[in-house]
Amino acid sequence: MGGRAGTKRVRPPDARQAWDDAIDVWEDFQETGKDFSRDRVHGPALLRSLGPVRGLRVLDVGCGQGRFTRRLAKLGGRVTGIDWSNGMIEAAQAHEREAPLGIEYLRMDARNAPRAWPPATFDRVVACMSLMDMPNAPTVVRGAHRLLRPGGRFVFSVSHPLNTAAIQWELPSADVRYRGAMLVDRYFEEGPRVTQWAMKRLKRPFATPYWHRTFESWFSLLRRSGFEIDSLTEPHATEPEVRSNPLLAGTRRVPFFLVMNCIRGGPRTPAR
Repeated sequence: MGGRAGTKRVRPPDARQAWDDAIDVWEDFQETGKDFSRDRVHGPALLRSLGPVRGLRVLDVGCGQGRFTRRLAKLGGRVTGIDWSNGMIEAAQAHEREAPLGIEYLRMDARNAPRAWPPATFDRVVACMSLMDMPNAPTVVRGAHRLLRPGGRFVFSVSHPLNTAAIQWELPSADVRYRGAMLVDRYFEEGPRVTQWAMKRLKRPFATPYWHRTFESWFSLLRRSGFEIDSLTEPHATEPEVRSNPLLAGTRRVPFFLVMNCIRGGPRTPAR
């Protein structure tokens, strides 16, 4: 998360507009190495859980401006990226024109994905830090199950439920130079909240809504949708990574991210 989380109620349409309005900040954040948590913490964990993708058909749900999508394509996946933000998809398509990787980007509400492709189209469905920003995540998860071939994997990263329930970070002190511990409250009050992205490395501050869900809710949603949970990971930086970038120190004290690796049950279908 990018800053203090609030409990202001927001309407689902606000999410799309918020990300459209933030595209210039997000492009800079992603393309200049400022999002080091994606580079060093949850991104590598997501790739490990996903496994080899070479030759597989992959759907990236909530692809944003395509940074993780491009990584999957460079690893040999046949990748389609979808996002409901006009600004994000236009930026992703611009990257594809500049350096073609064979990625198809579509502006699409992820709820509509099961109507865009036949059942069992994809070998992998992935969502990199996007599901918690979706007001209708249960519908999206059920759709992922429908779109996967038997034996296919749905792998995603989200902000850890303790993180999305955090309402205040500790202030720096003599022995705690960077934020780490957090005050957690109203954990069981699920629903929309607001992230205030205010890190100094951003071009300017901005705000986006997200939907807080408990650990139990994520687990129950996946089981109800027909997935077998193969593994879960709470990734954090290594000690050498923290020495290299002290801003990652907080990830070794409290869980920032959660990576879930799920299998669609049933007989396996060979990849096309």
